[in-house]
Amino acid sequence: MTTPTIAIVGLEASGKTVLMTALARKLAQTSSRGYFLDPIGNRTIKYIEKNWAILQSGDWPASTPPGEMFKLKWNFHVQNGKSACETASLQMIDAAGQDMRQLFSDESVLEQLPEHFRPLVQYMQNASILLVVLNIKDYIGEGDTTRKIENQAALKYALDVLQKSNRRAALIFTQMDQYSEFIDSRGGLENFCREELPYIYNAYVSSQKNPLIGVAAVNRTEVREMSDGTFQRVPAPGFDSDGLEQIGDWLAARVLELCQQEKAKEKAEKFRLEQERKQREREQNQTQENVSPPWGSIITFLAIVGIIIAVIVANLGGSGESSDGGGFSSFVPPPPKPPVVSAVSATNTCNTGIFDCWSHHAEISCMVFNPDKSANIKITAYMMTSTGYLQKREQSVYIEQNHFYSAQFYFNNLNFCPKKQKWYGEVTAERLD
Repeated sequence: MTTPTIAIVGLEASGKTVLMTALARKLAQTSSRGYFLDPIGNRTIKYIEKNWAILQSGDWPASTPPGEMFKLKWNFHVQNGKSACETASLQMIDAAGQDMRQLFSDESVLEQLPEHFRPLVQYMQNASILLVVLNIKDYIGEGDTTRKIENQAALKYALDVLQKSNRRAALIFTQMDQYSEFIDSRGGLENFCREELPYIYNAYVSSQKNPLIGVAAVNRTEVREMSDGTFQRVPAPGFDSDGLEQIGDWLAARVLELCQQEKAKEKAEKFRLEQERKQREREQNQTQENVSPPWGSIITFLAIVGIIIAVIVANLGGSGESSDGGGFSSFVPPPPKPPVVSAVSATNTCNTGIFDCWSHHAEISCMVFNPDKSANIKITAYMMTSTGYLQKREQSVYIEQNHFYSAQFYFNNLNFCPKKQKWYGEVTAERLD
């Protein structure tokens, strides 16, 4: 099975290194929802612990110099039930944000890719899950309007290049400890994104498919005078982190979803190979029958004729007339086999199964298998509660025989749902022929 991969991208000073350091430390222990990060190799452990020690000392880790990259790896283990466990590969290339800006600010760079950019591009293009990191300060405190537009254009182009049909992405806004009141005054992250990042909002946020998550990797800072006489905001003693659990919950839900889809694809591929094997056996048997002595074929033919005569005599000697008056029972072909729904996954923005977050958006995904002849299939997804369904979505798709279809349904505008309302997803499928 192909293992899902997670990548972290962002421009310079967006907070990628600090976020990854805090997230790695936070998820080193198994969460209450049964997932944890397991570092691979000494390089990753030493890099994270070095940056963590710098943060604990009241300073920030040094920025990655342009042209240099540090490749870090973890296994992201997610509990699936009481005993099963799924694993994703989380990789982070701690590259200079200036390099990412250069990569996505000029389209000609991607068209004629320099050699030192290729590992970075391959790392991002191969990922099945993206964490796109944005510093709120770059969009409300950026005095240079041209720079602010360049920031949005570079990230928009990066998402255009990297966003695949089956890739999941989340937009992570850092430094919420300093700007949470401002964001609240603007009506929340979604309204802020609509007003300050309209191109990204219209393409990747308005559909509710890509969530917005606000975090503070270092939630308490203080202003300190530096040795050169300048003043700088640095981590305060005893700081903690906010919002990392929401990132972990979202990653865990996406990993389980992708693993279920991969298993369904593997099952479909095994089924297809088994059908091909049986077809080859039938063709081989037919070839052997064709080269058999002619007496064998004659005997078989006579046996079939005898059976047909016996059936005719039995019908003529029975009641004399059938319901249609012709003396024979009408042949009724068997009904087509119904489509099969599997791997149903239902999550809301907080991935808790309870409407307890500000956004009230939900997603239901599943796999539908057509075991009979190709046909149009109507797929219906229901958001169910103990009192009935809240909303439903429908799709009509053409599915070929013995093929799977991956369906996703998105639900929004759910503010009428009472908070703490538990829900689950149900999916049905029926043939339209």
